[in-house]
Amino acid sequence: MDRRLMRWYSGIVAVLMTLLLCACEDSTHCPCSEDRIDPPMSDLSVSWERGQIFASLMPIVPPDPIVCRVWLILENQNPKEAFSKIEVPTADVILVRNDSTLGTIPMETEWEGLLAPGRKDTIFFFKNTGSDPIFTPPCGDRVLLDFVIQNADGYARMFRSDTLVFECAF
Repeated sequence: MDRRLMRWYSGIVAVLMTLLLCACEDSTHCPCSEDRIDPPMSDLSVSWERGQIFASLMPIVPPDPIVCRVWLILENQNPKEAFSKIEVPTADVILVRNDSTLGTIPMETEWEGLLAPGRKDTIFFFKNTGSDPIFTPPCGDRVLLDFVIQNADGYARMFRSDTLVFECAF
């Protein structure tokens, strides 16, 4: 009889321990939480510094004459954890007058994507002319850039720029 009682007691303790350990779902020290590399995207503050977008439409132009240069201010608001690999792979170009998407441009940077706890940096992102046409440049029109920003865990968020005038050089 003592063995059955002991087995029942051990079973109850195991169930209670599992419930207690897994009840900490949002804790960073919970053994039942998902493995993650970076802090949550809500800890990343993004703001606009400045930027420009233009097309070089000189007589000899590449198939994609669009150039874009932007500076974003990124701040890690998490006081304990660093972002290890923040990326801004693309930006949609939005025509302001009818809120339509003209196309998606690839973004590059020389920044490694690391943002220490509590750190704020101004980061330069760019797009140079390319070999594949993306869209017809809307010379003189106002546009917005919708940036995709993602962390090492693959979570993403959008950030919209201030309004820019799409300049063209002929």
